[in-house]
Amino acid sequence: MSAEQRAVSPDLVIRPLGPQDEDSVRALHEHLTQRDTYLRFFTVAPRRVDELAEMLCRQDDRHVSLGAFDDAAVVAVANYTVLDDDVASAECAVAVSHPMQHHGIGTALLQRLVDIARARGIRRLSAYVLSVNTTMLQVLGELGWVRNGSEPGSVVQVDIAPADPLGNGGSRVAVDSSLRVPPDRPEGGPSGTSANGPSVVGP
Repeated sequence: MSAEQRAVSPDLVIRPLGPQDEDSVRALHEHLTQRDTYLRFFTVAPRRVDELAEMLCRQDDRHVSLGAFDDAAVVAVANYTVLDDDVASAECAVAVSHPMQHHGIGTALLQRLVDIARARGIRRLSAYVLSVNTTMLQVLGELGWVRNGSEPGSVVQVDIAPADPLGNGGSRVAVDSSLRVPPDRPEGGPSGTSANGPSVVGP
C-alpha cells in the first residue's frame, strides 16, 4: 500500500480522490439519509450535487479531498478548501454513508486530513457543525477537541491548529459555539457547490 493510501479495515482504503471517482462521490451524497443530508448541508435538499462532486474530485494547492473506499465505492469523504483571504486557513467537512457510520471512518479521515494540512503549512482548519449533531461533537471531543456550550439549533464553529502537537490523535482547538450560520451562508443551508461545506456528519 502506498504512502498515499491507508487501510481503515481489511476491506477499506483511504486515498486521495481523483476525477475517476466523481460518479461514486456523487452517489454517496445522493444516497445520504435525510437527516445526514441536513447535518451535512443544513438543508434536506442540497443544490448542484454534480458540481460538488466535481470540486471534491479536484486536487490542487487549494483543494484536498480524501475518500474511504469499499472496493470501488466511495463510502466517506473528507476535504478542506483553503480560504481566498487567508492561504494559511481552510474549511473542512466530512460525510460518511449511513451504514458505514460508527466504525471510525470519519475519525480516520479527519486525522489524515489534519496530517496533510500540517504538512502543507495550514495553520487553521475550521468546520461548522450543528449543535444537534451530538455524535460528531462527541467524537471530536474524544479526539481532544474542546468546545464551549451551545444553544439548540445553533452552529458550532470548530477551529483546529494542525501545527500544534497532536498528542494522542487530538490537537488544540478553539470553539466559538455562539455563532449562527455564517453571514455568507443563508439560513437553510450553504450553496450546494461549496466543496468545503460547513458541516461534518458521521464518525
